[in-house]
Amino acid sequence: GKGSYRLERYAIEPLAKDILGTLNAARDIEVAPGQVTEAELDVRAILDQYVKVEEEVWERAKDLVQQR
Repeated sequence: GKGSYRLERYAIEPLAKDILGTLNAARDIEVAPGQVTEAELDVRAILDQYVKVEEEVWERAKDLVQQR
Protein backbone atom coordinates (compact mmCIF):
# COMPACT_ATOMS: atom_id res chain seq x y z
CA GLY A 1 0.00 0.00 0.00
CA LYS A 2 0.91 3.62 -0.12
CA GLY A 3 2.87 5.03 2.78
CA SER A 4 2.07 8.33 4.34
CA TYR A 5 4.37 11.24 4.81
CA ARG A 6 3.91 14.12 7.17
CA LEU A 7 6.12 17.15 6.86
CA GLU A 8 7.19 18.34 10.29
CA ARG A 9 7.98 22.01 10.88
CA TYR A 10 11.52 21.26 12.11
CA ALA A 11 12.31 19.75 8.69
CA ILE A 12 11.23 22.76 6.63
CA GLU A 13 14.46 24.79 6.75
CA PRO A 14 16.83 21.96 5.75
CA LEU A 15 14.35 20.66 3.19
CA ALA A 16 14.03 24.09 1.60
CA LYS A 17 17.81 24.34 1.31
CA ASP A 18 17.99 20.85 -0.21
CA ILE A 19 15.22 21.57 -2.72
CA LEU A 20 16.77 24.84 -3.79
CA GLY A 21 20.27 23.33 -3.98
CA THR A 22 19.06 20.36 -6.03
CA LEU A 23 17.09 22.51 -8.48
CA ASN A 24 19.96 24.96 -8.81
CA ALA A 25 22.57 22.20 -9.34
CA ALA A 26 20.38 20.56 -11.99
CA ARG A 27 19.99 23.95 -13.65
CA ASP A 28 16.23 23.64 -13.36
CA ILE A 29 16.23 27.09 -11.79
CA GLU A 30 18.75 29.89 -11.74
CA VAL A 31 19.30 31.82 -8.55
CA ALA A 32 21.73 34.73 -8.49
CA PRO A 33 24.30 34.39 -5.70
CA GLY A 34 22.89 37.41 -3.88
CA GLN A 35 19.36 35.98 -4.03
CA VAL A 36 19.93 32.57 -2.45
CA THR A 37 18.66 33.61 0.98
CA GLU A 38 15.54 35.19 -0.50
CA ALA A 39 14.89 32.10 -2.64
CA GLU A 40 15.28 29.84 0.41
CA LEU A 41 12.79 31.99 2.31
CA ASP A 42 10.34 31.68 -0.60
CA VAL A 43 10.60 27.87 -0.59
CA ARG A 44 10.25 27.82 3.20
CA ALA A 45 7.10 29.97 2.94
CA ILE A 46 5.58 27.50 0.48
CA LEU A 47 6.38 24.55 2.76
CA ASP A 48 5.11 26.45 5.83
CA GLN A 49 1.80 27.08 4.06
CA TYR A 50 1.60 23.40 3.09
CA VAL A 51 2.05 22.36 6.74
CA LYS A 52 -0.53 24.91 7.89
CA VAL A 53 -3.14 23.65 5.44
CA GLU A 54 -2.31 20.02 6.27
CA GLU A 55 -2.82 20.74 9.99
CA GLU A 56 -6.14 22.49 9.28
CA VAL A 57 -7.34 19.52 7.24
CA TRP A 58 -6.37 17.06 9.98
CA GLU A 59 -8.16 19.15 12.63
CA ARG A 60 -11.29 19.42 10.49
CA ALA A 61 -11.24 15.66 9.85
CA LYS A 62 -10.92 14.96 13.59
CA ASP A 63 -13.84 17.31 14.27
CA LEU A 64 -16.00 15.53 11.70
CA VAL A 65 -15.17 12.11 13.12
CA GLN A 66 -16.00 13.27 16.66
CA GLN A 67 -19.37 14.60 15.49
CA ARG A 68 -20.45 11.13 14.34
